[in-house]
Amino acid sequence: MCVVLRLDVVQKQLIECCETPLRFPVTGLHVRGYDVVVSSEREAVHILRFVPAQSDDDYDRLILKNSARFGSTTMDACYLSSNIVAGVGYTGCLYGVRKPPPSNAEFGIDPVFGIHLGTECSQIRQGCLVKPVCRPKHVLPWTEDTQLDKQDDHVQTNEMRPDYGAVVTTVSGTMWTLVRISSQAYILLKELERAMCAFSSRHPARPLLSSGRSVDRALDKAYSSCSNAIDGTVSTACVDYLTLDEQLQVVASSDELQRLALALDIDIVNLDHETDFLPTEEYIVQIICRLIWTMNTVCVC
Repeated sequence: MCVVLRLDVVQKQLIECCETPLRFPVTGLHVRGYDVVVSSEREAVHILRFVPAQSDDDYDRLILKNSARFGSTTMDACYLSSNIVAGVGYTGCLYGVRKPPPSNAEFGIDPVFGIHLGTECSQIRQGCLVKPVCRPKHVLPWTEDTQLDKQDDHVQTNEMRPDYGAVVTTVSGTMWTLVRISSQAYILLKELERAMCAFSSRHPARPLLSSGRSVDRALDKAYSSCSNAIDGTVSTACVDYLTLDEQLQVVASSDELQRLALALDIDIVNLDHETDFLPTEEYIVQIICRLIWTMNTVCVC
């Protein structure tokens, strides 16, 4: 049951205005304007709309507008933007759903991204743990535009506002930072992740990626359920645990990784084609490391 209460300043008590029954217990509730996001024990998230009375003959109403089409024990959920809601689950899942536009009367909503964090989550809040001086180029706001590349062109400021990220806490005390990145950066990090997972099994950094067949199967299961999301642990390991020679080996192992990195670099894209400059593998490593370092300035945990 979701209930709206109003404070009666004369009687100094809360008076019930309206309510909406839900099938399963509520685990969390967040309000944004007249919209209410409710996380459910079994039905993921619900989006409700509070409609105040317009006259003395009218009455307050709480209307159930949308519900997720999938079932998941969700511990908490909140708005990331006016139409994107993120939720965290008991089993360690982190997902986002998108409200349909006002012109669409569809009731059910589907996830637009999801990833498995591997530990029980407790809360999610919009904001960042740090406030960089400026917003990194490939970190985008949670706006309504579904085209990330077009969305980046619409951003008029490099200011790093709190609404560029979200922080997830777990019962074990771990904190995760969630940010939205451009499609170019996402594809590059995915390819880097694939190249890192193919790295030598005898290297000390390998346990961070997988350790034994059981962990490999667990990783495969987790990544098979991912959609439009990436865990930055693997790509960060490339910077923190590999030497320059080992980074060069990773870059040399993937022609696609080299192509994506060069396409990401503005200096190369704007370079005159008649110039004889030939980027080396070391130059490509610098491009990748620069991208990961800028991401870490926002995602420090």
